[in-house]
Amino acid sequence: PTRLIAQLRRPDRVYTTSELYLLDAPVACPADDGRPLVLLTGFLPFPAGSDNANSSREAALGFDPASVPEARVLAVELPVEFDTAAAMVADLSERCAPAVVVGFGQGRWRVDLETTAYNGKDTSEVAGGAPDNRGLVLDGDAIREGGPDELPTRLPIDAIHGQLTLAGVDVARSDDPGRYICNNLFYSLAVDAPPERIVGFVHLPILRSVGDADRAMLQTVVETVVRESLAA
Repeated sequence: PTRLIAQLRRPDRVYTTSELYLLDAPVACPADDGRPLVLLTGFLPFPAGSDNANSSREAALGFDPASVPEARVLAVELPVEFDTAAAMVADLSERCAPAVVVGFGQGRWRVDLETTAYNGKDTSEVAGGAPDNRGLVLDGDAIREGGPDELPTRLPIDAIHGQLTLAGVDVARSDDPGRYICNNLFYSLAVDAPPERIVGFVHLPILRSVGDADRAMLQTVVETVVRESLAA
């Protein structure tokens, strides 16, 4: 992938930054060997032009698939862009036919298992608006015109919550994924998924940098989500 970054600036100040994410070719599907496919997604750094870590990207791309040998795992990084991220996952879901799709994002100070996706894109109420990495601010737009107002997760939330609690992870259920890129992806995953596909979204703690303890925690979270989803 290529990240194109443009800034409006003068020597002592950056006024605004916009970023585009470009792929030379679609992400390839892994070879089908009879095992179910699990698609994991995480986001690039945010805001545009940032070199900070994104815990969701670290979780998805850093996950060791050897911990779930019963499945194939495809981990993909997504741009922090309305609709572009969802379109990438929709394309992969259609071409690769995953049994499980889990989106990860960074949110608060703990792990939040999101229970509900909402048919709305609205970041206008944040001071000055909250643009995606391209600079787009949306004000109450629908994700899917005429679609359901809400859609539930298909992740086995109770089982995941119980196992993560036993593992000592700070975890909670959440019914508010915001109305930003994370919710946009979550709703898009759920609205078009065939009935048999397990889909859902998990918010991870914000980590500006990622140490060994953080990597171990993220591995535990992703492994638990994958294992319990495959068993659902």
